[in-house]
Amino acid sequence: MSETNFSIPRRQAPIGVVILFAENIRKLIQIVAALVFATLYMEDFPISTGGLVGIGACIMAVFTFFQYMRFTFHVKGEELILEKGVFHRERLSIPFDRIQTVHLSQNIIQQIVQVTGLKIDTAGSGKEELKISALSYADAKALQLVLQKDQVVQEQSVGHQGEETPAAQDVKEERTILVKLSFAQLVLVGLTENHIRSGLIAIGVLWGYYFQLKDLMDGPLKDSTDFDPNEMESLITTASFGFIMVLFLVVLFLIASVLVSMVRTILKDFNLEASLGKMNLKVSSGLLKRNEYSIPLSKIQMMKWQGNFLRNIPGFESVIIKQSSSRESEKKQRVEIPACFPEQTLKLENELFKGLNENELFGYSPHSYFVFFLSMIYSVIALVPAVLLYLGTKHYGVLIGYVVFVLIISVWVRKYVDTISLKTNGEVIQYSSGWLFTQRTLLMLYKVQSVKMSQSIFQEKRGTAHLTLFTAGGPLRLRFLPEELAQQLYDYFLYKVETSDQSWM
Repeated sequence: MSETNFSIPRRQAPIGVVILFAENIRKLIQIVAALVFATLYMEDFPISTGGLVGIGACIMAVFTFFQYMRFTFHVKGEELILEKGVFHRERLSIPFDRIQTVHLSQNIIQQIVQVTGLKIDTAGSGKEELKISALSYADAKALQLVLQKDQVVQEQSVGHQGEETPAAQDVKEERTILVKLSFAQLVLVGLTENHIRSGLIAIGVLWGYYFQLKDLMDGPLKDSTDFDPNEMESLITTASFGFIMVLFLVVLFLIASVLVSMVRTILKDFNLEASLGKMNLKVSSGLLKRNEYSIPLSKIQMMKWQGNFLRNIPGFESVIIKQSSSRESEKKQRVEIPACFPEQTLKLENELFKGLNENELFGYSPHSYFVFFLSMIYSVIALVPAVLLYLGTKHYGVLIGYVVFVLIISVWVRKYVDTISLKTNGEVIQYSSGWLFTQRTLLMLYKVQSVKMSQSIFQEKRGTAHLTLFTAGGPLRLRFLPEELAQQLYDYFLYKVETSDQSWM
């Protein structure tokens, strides 16, 4: 049984020494790598690379032991208290009401030694507040329940010495599986990812390694090779202008992008499962690093469904769950379900946004001026490179290409603006947009903290205005509404904000 009395200061699991040592060794490797590159330029350096690693490992082993012994945590009243530090003692207290998320994680080493890490984030913080690297899974789950008291009342869910009461068993049993991805579905998700983004990420990583190797080749290793850089440079320069080389690079980029997307998806979303309970939404996934997020329903601020022209074929969307966050921590406080099919979407909507499709009061489409505005913005952005290219080539084909671009972008913008819509039944807001890349945001009105209506001089002449709804999970912007409708929505939303007695947290 897991001992769940956290009122007494306690250490991590004994095997946690291994986890801490592995984390410290990873940092040591970075330091040693920098020293190795530095010593390549130094003759007769007295210590070999192996010697550096050995000395560093011994120092880290001693440091890790004291780091483990001097790390304790316990719960006192409504606070989690942590004490740590080898040379400088630090005491950290986190009130329960500041805790935003408590999620579990396991990297590959933690999975091998069968321990679980616990990470705690607080609303409004841009950094990780607390990490406990090694707990048994039972202890980690019990501590998660204690810290997220709005999920289950502590005294009703966990016994004093780790014995579970019927309430705790109910928490485990009464869950609805919303999404459980098979490996085939995971492959489908990978194939429908944003491959251009994945390809650019791969290029960025390879580019960084290229410069590191280039510095090494320009150093002492440069003279030890028969490679003629001038000859290779001439060859690359000649080939780069050939059609075959360009086609080869394009195909290579596409293949690499798809492979990177597939690998990222499998590593991140392997064995993904999302389940809904009475008090929380739980999402777990990962291969080499497994994460388990438990999100209290009361702390979900908004949800966003996203799709693209590839995912429209099998008919699924990804779902982003936004919690309260600061601008710095916005990405950290969001959890994603990579694939949600229509029947699963319906379950989520019915549970979290009750009455969404009932008694719709009104909807809207943006003012036609929005089409003109976006078309002008994209046309002006493209005008600068077009002019520079024309001045450099003196070729009229550049101007013809620019005109064709403006016509295409105008059609594109028109189709995009036509997809924008807002629906509300007075309690739930649904904002949709997108043509090839679609998105739909759902927000309960009582989650809105403030409303802002703005209007530029040009908008005033055209009779349009912007409306911004501010929530703890970020703003929702409704752009280029007809002015009369914007004023009506502003008054109504502000009325709901001021009269609602429901808590947004």
